[in-house]
Amino acid sequence: MTAIIQCLLFLLFLKLCHTTSEHHSITTASSPNFTDILGPKLVDGHGNETSLSSLTQTSRYYTVHFALFFTAQWCLPCRYFTTALTSIYSQVNRKRGKKFYVIVVSRDESEDLFREYSKHLPASWFRVPFEEEGKRGDLARAAAAVYPPTLTILDRRLRVVNGNARRDLMADRYAKRYPWG
Repeated sequence: MTAIIQCLLFLLFLKLCHTTSEHHSITTASSPNFTDILGPKLVDGHGNETSLSSLTQTSRYYTVHFALFFTAQWCLPCRYFTTALTSIYSQVNRKRGKKFYVIVVSRDESEDLFREYSKHLPASWFRVPFEEEGKRGDLARAAAAVYPPTLTILDRRLRVVNGNARRDLMADRYAKRYPWG
């Protein structure tokens, strides 16, 4: 019975991915300054800090994109979407000349919930520390991330390429149209 319910919820999730808000890209002129909001350092799942500038300055031979992934432990569709995003992340990073970084922005209500959920995320994904509530809120407002899961794709200069990439990613499970911009 539980498997049937999970299957039905997953099908509902897929339906929502294809019928929710229209694809929208934010133009460069109105694009928020994600560089200032994110700050100089990112933290991965092991707690290691990495300079944001070192990621944006990656060799000119690489196409670099960032994904702001707004998610929460309590959000069932987030769990299904995390599986799809993990697969796409691996596929893109195996491609020659591509670098794809994921930055997790928690929408959880407590640090304990976020810590538990983070155990199920790839350690190579960066996380906005839970205690930086202001930064998490600023990112959500700048990306217009009202409800999780939301995926916003940024280019190497941290300009929005796709403000609603969740639906596009779900429709392109083999990353043929990556970065969906």
